[in-house]
This record gives sequence, structure tokens and C-alpha cells, in this order.
Amino acid sequence: MTSKRQLLVSIALAVATLAFLGAVLWWEQAHPPATWSALPSGKPERGAALFKDKGCVRCHAIKGAGGTSAPELGSDRDSRRTPSQLVVSLWNHAPRMFERMRAEEITYPKLDEHEVADLFAYLYTARCIDETGDAVRGKRLFDLKGCDRCHTDQAKQSRDAPPPLDALRASASPIAWARAMWNHPSLPNEKEPPQLEGRDMNDIMAYARKGQSIGLDWLLVAADTDRGWKLYHEKACVGCHALKGEAGRVGPDLGPGRDLPPTIVQLAGSMWNHSLAMSRAMSAKGVKRPKLEDREMADLIAFLYSIRSAEPGGSATLGEVVFEGRGCSSCHGSNAQGTSTAPSLRGKNNRYSSISLGTVLWQHGPEMNKRVVEKGLKWPDLSEGDVGDLLAFLNSAPAGRS
Repeated sequence: MTSKRQLLVSIALAVATLAFLGAVLWWEQAHPPATWSALPSGKPERGAALFKDKGCVRCHAIKGAGGTSAPELGSDRDSRRTPSQLVVSLWNHAPRMFERMRAEEITYPKLDEHEVADLFAYLYTARCIDETGDAVRGKRLFDLKGCDRCHTDQAKQSRDAPPPLDALRASASPIAWARAMWNHPSLPNEKEPPQLEGRDMNDIMAYARKGQSIGLDWLLVAADTDRGWKLYHEKACVGCHALKGEAGRVGPDLGPGRDLPPTIVQLAGSMWNHSLAMSRAMSAKGVKRPKLEDREMADLIAFLYSIRSAEPGGSATLGEVVFEGRGCSSCHGSNAQGTSTAPSLRGKNNRYSSISLGTVLWQHGPEMNKRVVEKGLKWPDLSEGDVGDLLAFLNSAPAGRS
């Protein structure tokens, strides 16, 4: 009888614990920390220079240019696009990378947080490449959607005439294509534009490019997220599109909580589909639709895509579970308060981000790996979902502190 009562008490406690944990997770989800803007703004152009100067190119290639002893980092089929995904990839491959560098007597390069941000920005940019579409299907769509009525192989007859196919081919980079879709004049009599779905725009662009593959878009590499943020205000985008609930309410929120099309060319297709509706909304607000240059479009796109991967959301409660389960606590302490073996990671007014996490790994990784080996431990693997939870835990105040 006593055993049965104890079993019932244990079940009740387990249910209560799970209910409490569920309530905590629900509260954290409903009250996410406002840390998305804490990520240092990396510059892809500086990152491209660092990729060579720091010797990364010796082992890793970008779009086929570079070494072959380590994975290609600029593949358009590579799913590791966001900073958190890059951190996971760097973390999980770190021991093998450290060992190879020691074996080949490669000098370990020093990187600070801003340099890591620049490198991540470059690697992120290198992955934002649209796969080549189907040129044959693109030709059918080009005719079916009525593009052939204005854009022909004939030379332009006047300055205001639509550009011929040769001109489209000459400017068919993802950024230039997006700029062209935004600046495209309204159809006669404000006719609704023919809708483009999925990869339709990729296929039309492939037809315009005569099936040539898309390389690294240097307009995007040279983009500046800070300029993009200023343009977002100067071009009145903020008047219609909110960022995390701030400002405009006419169009959809473009902040971190809303997904953008996965590629730039598909974003161009979305711009085309909504072009007339956006023009009408701007007209109703008395706003003149702005024209954009290639560099301005690159800056705006870089800004919009950067803010949605700046700070992955997560649960401090689950982050503590990950911290313990992955073995981090064996060196840093159960509450990340530090031990004689490793330093404290919380309570020092630190604000961790994907970039700072990557920086800490790069700066201290070889020594960390050495200690892991000496203690007979296994280097812990991380999944993408772990990063947001770990950041939330490390950024939270230890018990008894506010």
C-alpha cells in the first residue's frame, strides 16, 4: 500500500514538474528577449579580404576558387546559410580542423569579434546564390506571361522603350534582377501583373541568361547593412512595413518573425506579384514610389535578410538542459558560474550572439579541445536548434541576480 502511495506521489510530482516546465517554456516563448539587434554588423567585402588574408582560402573554396582539402563553403546547395548554422558547422568540425592545422603546421590565425562578423557575413552572402533555373521552361513562361510582347530581341527604338533581351542578359544578376522588378513600370491601364510562383522567376532569369549559371553576386558582397537600415527609412519602406511590430501596418511585417522568400530571385518574383498593390498603397498615402539603384537594392536586401538571422530565439530553460547534457557543465560548472578549469560564462554583463559564440570558439577552441582530450571527454556536437537555447541561457542572469 505504501509502495502504491509512493508511486502515485511520484507520478503527481512528475506531472507537476512537467506542467511547470511547460508553463516556463510558454512564458519564454510569449516574452522573447529583445536581443535581435545585438549582432555586430559584418561587412561581406571585408570578410572576402579576410578569407584570403587569414589563410582560410588555403583549405576552403568559395564557388570553386580555393583549396580542396576542406569543405567548399560557397556552394549554392549548402544549407548552412545563417550565423547559427555556421556556428554549429564550425563547432562540430573544430577538433578535426585544429588537428589538421597542427599536422600541416599552419599558423593559427587570430580573429576578433568584428572580424568573425565580417567573415560570417561573407560566407552567408556566398550562400545566398540562386540555383540556375530551367531555361527551356523559362522561355515558355516568358511567352506565356506576356514578357515577349515588350522585351524582344530587337534593339531599343527609344530611350523609354523596354530593354531588349540582350540588355536583360547583360544585367541578369540576382540583385540587378530584383532592382529591375522593383523599378518596373506599371502595365498599361494598371493591369494586374501575371503572377509568378515558386521557381518561375529563376526559370525566366535562366532563359534571359541563356542557361548560364549564377556566380557570386559582387553587388551583394559589397552591400552594407547599415546603409540598408538608413535606406529602409529614407525610401519610406518603414511607412508600410513594420519591423518587429514597429512603424507601418499597411504591408506585412518584415522583421525577424516573418520569413522572406528563400532566395533573392524569388524575392524579386514576390516584388513583381505585389507591385501594383504596393503602388496603390503608396499612392493612397501620398508617397511617391522611389526608384532604386543596384547598390541600394543590395543594401536593402542585405539588411532585410541579416536581421532575421541575427539572433536565433531560444529558451533559457532548454539552454540549461543543453548546457548540462552536452557536457559544458563539466568544465564551466552546472550553472555556467565557472570552475578552476574554465571561466564563468554568465553574470559578467556579457551579451552573447551567434557571432560572439563563434569568436569564443575560434579564440579558445584549441585549448578547449586539448582539455577535453586530457579529461577523456568527447567533444560535444551541437544541432542548429541548440544555439538559440544556449544563447538564451548564457544571456540570462544566474539565480539570485537580476
